[in-house]
Amino acid sequence: MCIIISVDKIAIIKDVAEGSCTVTQAAEHLDISEKSVRRLVQTLKEHGEDAMRHGNSGRKPANRLDEALVEKILALRESDAYER
Repeated sequence: MCIIISVDKIAIIKDVAEGSCTVTQAAEHLDISEKSVRRLVQTLKEHGEDAMRHGNSGRKPANRLDEALVEKILALRESDAYER
């Protein structure tokens, strides 16, 4: 299961909040516990959809290499200085 909450997951949690789906049905469909479904419904009601998305979504990883450095490494690898 993906860590980032998908649009489908949000739709199912909305259905639970509106009463058109039970907590048990949502838990089975999403393969999470009923407690987690209730927590997500509460988060949706208090803070909206944006609060349900993972905080790091859309950000670059902290350990990502600079593109210029990657190109430099690849160029060095293709050069004669690199022994295979």
